[in-house]
Amino acid sequence: MFCIKKCGTESCKICKPVSLPPEVFKDLHFLPFPEDKDGIHYKPFIEVYGSAQSDVNTNPPQKEGKKKQACVANNRGIGHGIPFSPSAQTTNTVKECVYCIECERPRVIYAKAKLAEQEKAILLRILDCLQYVCGSVLQHLKSTDDKTPRVNKLLDKVFVRANLTCTSYVEIPYFSSKSFVDVCVICGTMDDLVYREHYYPICNICMELHAEEMKKKTIFRRK
Repeated sequence: MFCIKKCGTESCKICKPVSLPPEVFKDLHFLPFPEDKDGIHYKPFIEVYGSAQSDVNTNPPQKEGKKKQACVANNRGIGHGIPFSPSAQTTNTVKECVYCIECERPRVIYAKAKLAEQEKAILLRILDCLQYVCGSVLQHLKSTDDKTPRVNKLLDKVFVRANLTCTSYVEIPYFSSKSFVDVCVICGTMDDLVYREHYYPICNICMELHAEEMKKKTIFRRK
């Protein structure tokens, strides 16, 4: 977070004159960083505004038990939450991804049957304005008053995995469907990819840390 405040000096040639009354401007403080309260929650804004802050922990650690509970709550406790198998086949019925605004990994959108052209157009409009975060589900976009029946009907058909987090690797159907550009299976970047036989694409940086991970499964076919 980056904050700028005028110096308040009348002779300053960089800052424009302060428009607030001097007594009000004097009491203005920079926006505070979040401060840990109890390992789970942050302190209220009113408690930290104007206080001296140094080496503030903006990501308070969670206790193990509560962290596990939060994870289950975030992922709905229902596995992937899709009423059919998320596979390469149900990936190719849509051939679209949504990107997490936090980790920037592509997350596959699944549908049991191929979408009609009009449905695909509606989905693309939704994705244009959607700020998706791993663990979210598309069904939360449905209107409760049914003012958008076509959107609601579409959202009964398309799904993303509900049990993803920002540490989850790129899903295997992303690669096995052959519908998308190659990305690193670990972090999702398209840069500096390394290709090895029997392994999914991986970037140079992730290869140093996860060199032996994400080997493709061998499929034995009867002759």
